[in-house]
Amino acid sequence: MVFAMSTFATNSIAVTCTVVLCFVTSSHGSTTTAYHDIIIQLCNVSSLHRPYAYQIADIVSRVIRERCTATVTVTNASAQNVSNANESLSLSFHIDASKGEEGYTLEDGSVSSTIKIIGGDVRGLLYGVGMLLRGSSFTTKEKYYRAKMHGKRSSTIFNATMFVPGQWRGTGSPIPRGGFRAHYYAVHFDNFYQDAPVQKVLEYLEDMALWGVNTIVVLGCGPDTMEGGDSGTTLPDDPGIAPCYNRTRILLQHAKSIGLHSGLILQANMGYDSGHGTVHTGHSPVPYTPFPDPEHVRGHVGALTCAYKGKDYILQIRKDNFDKYADIGIDYLISWPYDSGGCGCADDWPWGARGFPRISSELATLARSLFPNIKTIVSTWCFDKPIVNGSEYEGMDAFIKQEKKNSGGDTNFSYAMVDDHGDFPRWPLDYGNGTIGGLKLVNFPEISMWGRSPWGGYGANPLPNRFQSLWIQTNGTVVGGMPYSEGIYEDINAVIAWQHYWGRSEANNSVNNYVKFYYSSEQQDVTDIVTAVNILEQTWTGPSRSSKQMTAQAFQLLSNVDNRLSSQVRSSWRWRILLLRATIDVTLASNGGHMEGPVLCAAFDELRAVQFVNKSSACGVPQVPCTPPPPSPTPPHACAPRASNGTFIPWVRAVNASNVYGEVANKQSRPGFPFFGMFNSEDGCRAACELYQNCTQYLWAGYIENNTIYSPWNKQCFGRCDDVWTLHPVAHGGVSTVSARRIVPHAGGWPRRHIK
Repeated sequence: MVFAMSTFATNSIAVTCTVVLCFVTSSHGSTTTAYHDIIIQLCNVSSLHRPYAYQIADIVSRVIRERCTATVTVTNASAQNVSNANESLSLSFHIDASKGEEGYTLEDGSVSSTIKIIGGDVRGLLYGVGMLLRGSSFTTKEKYYRAKMHGKRSSTIFNATMFVPGQWRGTGSPIPRGGFRAHYYAVHFDNFYQDAPVQKVLEYLEDMALWGVNTIVVLGCGPDTMEGGDSGTTLPDDPGIAPCYNRTRILLQHAKSIGLHSGLILQANMGYDSGHGTVHTGHSPVPYTPFPDPEHVRGHVGALTCAYKGKDYILQIRKDNFDKYADIGIDYLISWPYDSGGCGCADDWPWGARGFPRISSELATLARSLFPNIKTIVSTWCFDKPIVNGSEYEGMDAFIKQEKKNSGGDTNFSYAMVDDHGDFPRWPLDYGNGTIGGLKLVNFPEISMWGRSPWGGYGANPLPNRFQSLWIQTNGTVVGGMPYSEGIYEDINAVIAWQHYWGRSEANNSVNNYVKFYYSSEQQDVTDIVTAVNILEQTWTGPSRSSKQMTAQAFQLLSNVDNRLSSQVRSSWRWRILLLRATIDVTLASNGGHMEGPVLCAAFDELRAVQFVNKSSACGVPQVPCTPPPPSPTPPHACAPRASNGTFIPWVRAVNASNVYGEVANKQSRPGFPFFGMFNSEDGCRAACELYQNCTQYLWAGYIENNTIYSPWNKQCFGRCDDVWTLHPVAHGGVSTVSARRIVPHAGGWPRRHIK
């Protein structure tokens, strides 16, 4: 075979390869041959699309090389120089607009061992590649040649792994074409997206695209960086701002280089701290008015600004924000209402009905003056929680309709983003005919923070049944969305969401495809892994978390599969975080929940390294002693015998609330309120309480950086010995404070707030 060598540069790396220009037509029956040599040919790809095709070829090469020893070459010879004498596979790339936006076709070429991947556009080519790869498998040469020789062992043993291309042929496209199928990179909290080597993050971005993602959304940085200060406020010259811009720019540039859209998410009325130098005032130059938040979910975090009085200030700092991405271009703007956000002044409250849609529309107008084709999405996160002075959904609906009326049918918004910490909100379904103000709905599934903390601290958190149930609740009204991501540990959940957006694929089907693509296509392996995934969902929260039988079953299933997998898969991060999750669960269930010992120590150390979260508190990994500590003495002022507190129930948790507020002093016990010590995770605090049969409640103080009020209490753990469940709201940010009880509270025990 004759190749002409050339070097091309991508936005991320320089690649030396060879490129073939070819022309293949028609098709014939598919093949089941395994290949060790793959040639990528660029066919009918215009000079406009060629840089994207190079990038996509690079993605194919990386994905295959991660899974097997096959060689991948991108060639640049004329068609007559292409030969398959060495049993190589040719993947020929084409772009044909007749396939439609984001559409693709896979078909066999007229030349033997050639597969044509035809995209209607660049993204269609990318998605066609993803479809082919997901249906592919990998086999060792020894196994392959045994099969070819009817089980007879060849005289030569081959250890190389070969690529078996997927057999599916046909046409595919998303529903709807060109919709909003995004992934949100929350670049903060020293999580994977912020601290991992940038090349690792870019590779993960490419992996997302293979599943149908068409938009990468990042935090807008600037005032949203919230690197430090009381209540998470950011000074205009905060040293964390520049690194945030640098990383988010790299992410968006790379997304654009493979044909994806870019997006920014902004907290609508966030401003800078009005302080100077390193001194924080804790508020904006145009401070907001506090607002009702009885459920403690709406925020009050950051330098919130009065949207009515501070409109010009907000627009100016956002203009500066947008200018940082002017050379890249922004395709989507997502305006966020709460957590953080909000203002309770007479001109802005109810926030979701008045101030928020008004300032969001102003931001949309500003963004469109800089990026003419930008689309703005208005979020309804934490609307009506609870309803105070009128429904925020109803007010947002009325605002959009009035804006349409005033402008002859147009609005500044393209979609309404609707979702919640729990069930899918009912208002758009019951009162909006599946819309808000006539806008189609996109969702925001919480795939990261649900169930355990620290987020990602225990490995993979697959929750297929939860997210299928939530998808069913949308009643077919959601046309796209954007999962909330804090790292790679929720990868399975993200794929479930992306496949919901692409073609309404059921979660279990997506899990099956995920397992076959990343782990193994052998039926026994698929069955065992899927079974284990469903067990791991059941043991994620609740009483099943401590089930010795269930955790042992999941661990045994995955351990058996581990012995059968290829070395490439066994060492991959996706497999390791799944197996480590099962290892941690079975260890904790068998040792009574004690966060100690060499097994847990090694597992958490590996998780920390795999996810690059050595500095993170919110998205980190529990610190546990590698050898059991000496028995702890009974803490001073331990609880009296539990004679009248009733029968224990499963733990009931309350986040961002203290059940010992005003009862204890820093690191000190008093009768009925033992101080158990400092713990790096809530699990350790819970285990300390459970050591004593008369401990009915605990408080773990979480971790908040640079907060003069709450930081001195970081990581402290207190017990409580009665049935009084009195909660006091506390600030959140970093890793949240958690109070928990395992008794039914006394009827008079919730004068401030009762959480069921």
